[in-house]
Amino acid sequence: MRSPQGGGFPETHVNLLLNENATYQALRSVLFTFLQSAIEEDLVVIYISGHGAPDPKNQKNLYFLSYDTDVAQIASTAFPMWDLETAIQRQIKAQKVVIISDTCHAGGVGGGIGTRALDPKENLINRYLLGLAQAKKGIAVFTASEAGEQSMESEKWGGGHGVFTYYLLKGLQGEADSNNDGIVSLGEAMDCTSERVRRDTNSQQHPDTAGMFDRNMPMAIVR
Repeated sequence: MRSPQGGGFPETHVNLLLNENATYQALRSVLFTFLQSAIEEDLVVIYISGHGAPDPKNQKNLYFLSYDTDVAQIASTAFPMWDLETAIQRQIKAQKVVIISDTCHAGGVGGGIGTRALDPKENLINRYLLGLAQAKKGIAVFTASEAGEQSMESEKWGGGHGVFTYYLLKGLQGEADSNNDGIVSLGEAMDCTSERVRRDTNSQQHPDTAGMFDRNMPMAIVR
């Protein structure tokens, strides 16, 4: 998204949080402060890759697990998923918001956290994210899998990516440009990623979409 060969987003318009930088406070700062600078005409893209879990004491409350989350105290140290909805409704003025998630419901929360290939009975995280498309008009949500599926990752996909992220990147780099116009639209990126993920997982994983959005919205330029 930052490279001239891709989206060409200015460095000042991108906030990338990786590993130890993806703390609870940093996530809040991005959603409630950094993204406040977007105006109505802007496009906001939120990409999330990681894990989520319910509060063991209250299963209805879902959280993203930040780098500094204490799994023994999820309610006070993890990032509440409803804060993402609050940011979209109350803080982000942009009328075009794209949420892309390669996030897995981490089930029991324990030593197994570290792979999206867990086998949840129901991926509550994806179900909640898809529901965010109803928060306001112009929101597009693209998740790595359907609500009842796992989201796979492996060394064979770019050295450790989730399969969804791996093919999404390839699509944005040009493979999704089905009409060869030099631009990868949101619809093209979704269609290409979904097909490649389904093929490479033998239809065990189905990326899902939700929202009323413009499929022709440009997402990347193919040089």
